[in-house]
Amino acid sequence: AGLAGGADAAYIFEEPFTIADLQKDLAHMMDKFRSGILRGTIVRNEKCSDHYTTNFVTSLYNAEGRDVFVARELVLGHLQQGNFPSPFDRSMGAKYAVQAVRYLSSKVAENLQEDGKR
Repeated sequence: AGLAGGADAAYIFEEPFTIADLQKDLAHMMDKFRSGILRGTIVRNEKCSDHYTTNFVTSLYNAEGRDVFVARELVLGHLQQGNFPSPFDRSMGAKYAVQAVRYLSSKVAENLQEDGKR
């Protein structure tokens, strides 16, 4: 979800993280907002940490970033209700597909020899 959604940081149980990681990601978010990019996404798996809960991460971002941005939490399971994709969803999906095909095409072209063989 973090990769697909273009998240600035993703916290998952397969990759343990520390308060130092949270501080580094918070500093990145603050720099991003100060540079004029006024959006950011943090993804947190519900089982990634017993101590660094969604509420804790949201509170940390709000406290430390209070002069720069406001953090809001959204539990994705509450959002995903299986409805039909919106026009925005369809457009974004098409854009991702185009970029994926371009990337794959470039990799195929890079690996072909002059005679068209691998």
